[in-house]
Amino acid sequence: MDLDPEGIFRDDSDEDEDTVQLKQMTAAELKSYLTAHDLPVSGKKEVLVSRILTHLGK
Repeated sequence: MDLDPEGIFRDDSDEDEDTVQLKQMTAAELKSYLTAHDLPVSGKKEVLVSRILTHLGK
């Protein structure tokens, strides 16, 4: 749970563990994974995370 700007706790449990971990990685780390799996490395961080999740079948 995190504290939002209004001081209310919110639950991020709607995101699975892989998504949370990927979002914590740097773009360079994400691109390294993508390169190792012969996947495109272009796009913003959100796109990279999405591409990896698709690759993982999520």
